[in-house]
Amino acid sequence: MEKKKKWKKRALVVITVSCVAFTLDIPATMLPMASVPAAAEATDNEIVVFPDENLEIAVRSTLESGAKPITRGMMKQLNGLRIEDGWGISSLEGLQYATNLRTLSASGGSGCDIRDISPLANLTKLDFLYLAGNAHLSDINTLSTLTALKTFRGNECAIQQVPDLTALKNLEILELHRNQIQNAEFVSTLSPSIRDLTLDYNEISDASPLASIHNTTISLTNNHILDVSMLDWESNTIISYSQKVTLPVQKTGKSQLILPNPVLSTHGTTFPPDAVNDGGTYQEGGQQFVWPTLPTQPTGTVSFSYRERDEKGALRNGGIVTVPYEIVEAAPVTVQYVDAAGHTLAPETTLTGEYGTSYTAQTVAIPTYALTETPKNATGTYAETAQTVTFVYDKAEAATVTVHYTSSTGKTLAPAETLTGKLDATYTAKTKEIPGYILTKQPENAQGSFTDAAQTVNFMYTATAGKPITVQYVDEQGKALAPETQLDGTFDDTYQAEAPTIAHYTLQHAPANASGTFTLAAQTVIYRYAQTQGQSVTVSYMDTDGKTLAPAVLLTGAEGASYQTTAKDIAGYHLLRVTGQEMGTYSAEPQQVSYLYQANKVKTAVVPPPVDPKTKGKLTNPVIDPSTVLRKTSTRNELVSGNRIYPAGKTLPNTGDKTTDGSMLLGGLLLAYSVYYWRKGKR
Repeated sequence: MEKKKKWKKRALVVITVSCVAFTLDIPATMLPMASVPAAAEATDNEIVVFPDENLEIAVRSTLESGAKPITRGMMKQLNGLRIEDGWGISSLEGLQYATNLRTLSASGGSGCDIRDISPLANLTKLDFLYLAGNAHLSDINTLSTLTALKTFRGNECAIQQVPDLTALKNLEILELHRNQIQNAEFVSTLSPSIRDLTLDYNEISDASPLASIHNTTISLTNNHILDVSMLDWESNTIISYSQKVTLPVQKTGKSQLILPNPVLSTHGTTFPPDAVNDGGTYQEGGQQFVWPTLPTQPTGTVSFSYRERDEKGALRNGGIVTVPYEIVEAAPVTVQYVDAAGHTLAPETTLTGEYGTSYTAQTVAIPTYALTETPKNATGTYAETAQTVTFVYDKAEAATVTVHYTSSTGKTLAPAETLTGKLDATYTAKTKEIPGYILTKQPENAQGSFTDAAQTVNFMYTATAGKPITVQYVDEQGKALAPETQLDGTFDDTYQAEAPTIAHYTLQHAPANASGTFTLAAQTVIYRYAQTQGQSVTVSYMDTDGKTLAPAVLLTGAEGASYQTTAKDIAGYHLLRVTGQEMGTYSAEPQQVSYLYQANKVKTAVVPPPVDPKTKGKLTNPVIDPSTVLRKTSTRNELVSGNRIYPAGKTLPNTGDKTTDGSMLLGGLLLAYSVYYWRKGKR
């Protein structure tokens, strides 16, 4: 009846899960099978077989199961297991089913001889494992899977190698003293949770992997560690005394053994010995051990000890160092002196001495040769094998040869060249093709040998004729103002073109190439002139009293250009004379032309005088206005000006004056007067 109820419940669960899966479209492969609980139940009921009868007894006792068989389900109830003295198990087979096991103690002291711990591989809840004293336990690789492990005590086993423990994030205590561990590299994989690390009585010689450990108690006594200076002595509590260190065999000569101090303190400084055995001494200044007297046997050992204490005087680091030695004969040192090709330049020498003592090879002076470099083994110590010191020489650097390229006038035509080489080596100075120059002759020392004195080779050149230089003188429109000239000279000589003075013209500016040097191409120098501005010509119009009759006229133009002045028609005036040049050319000096005018006289009526009866019928002299009478100022009856004389009564063709001619007026008056008296006489 009870089984039937259980079956119904299981069926209901399966139906419910199936409905949900159909609604959510869950793949069938992800659904739990109805048979799983039954299978799990069947597995839990499976009887566990223990190959080691003592392990079964211990488990049965712990579970208090009596005589009934132990099943896998019962093993899941096992939380802790301690193998008591006398039970002495050798196999852990069967414990793989104790998946809830948290502690396991199976020490060799209780008679255990466990050699394989692989059955513990999947016990992920195991946090305490005590296997100390299992003398044949060497493989502990299973530890890397025990992710919950906090404490492992594996002292006094046969462990030689510790696996990577990176997965053990909670590991706090790791005890592995009195094993055969040589390499401490595994320590670098320990979690920061580690608080106690015991590695005493192992075969460790290198402590550097422990440099990453902090805030931990570390025990390293009775190993072979000589240098612990890299450890964190500030945050850790460390003891590393009783080290037993054996150095590599020291080869030495017969007289003494010298050994540099290999011991470093916890601070990284050379640490002096506590005692030197076998008749040796310690030289503080040289920080070296010296054993001056050695036994006659070819091999042997000497030793010394050291002890380092903390601030409170407690021993923290120390040990004894054994130095095996071997007395050997030193081989000679051969010193050779050769050139770069390996040719011997001087006889070789041989140095001999005791093994381990120092030697120094000396150089020799070789004429015309210089040492290229000092070989690294020029100084050293005598060794068991023969050594060769080779000094390599090369021809010494000679003084330089300077090559000059100059003209016959001493002008440098090209940069000087410097030839260098070894003593006695040959040199060849080369000529240069220099445009515009030809080599005068080949110097005698153009070829020669380098010496220890500086030498000079001088190539002398002569300039060829340069192309002519044409000098032109033109106005702003390019019209020639003067005949062009030509300059001739040798190549690279200097020239200077000159600008002549040209009347009425001014040089604008000197061309950029007015001076330069003759080249291999024709050149043209062009001087450009501009016409010079002449001074002005002032034309004034005044009467005889100095009164201005018209505004003055200012004429301007280029120097040498023509100008023309004109008189003006001025009402009531007639031109009397002109002072200055009426027409001419502009010059470098100002010019003045003055037109002088005279006012015209007012014309009065001529009244005939009454006829005197006494003179009736007689011709008498007429009365004439004195102003109308021409005065005779010269042999001709004319007006005289400063530059030009105008006849009286005449007018300039271009002035437009309308003054009556005096002669015509006088003739008319005389004619009228004669007619008048002629008619009167007839009546």
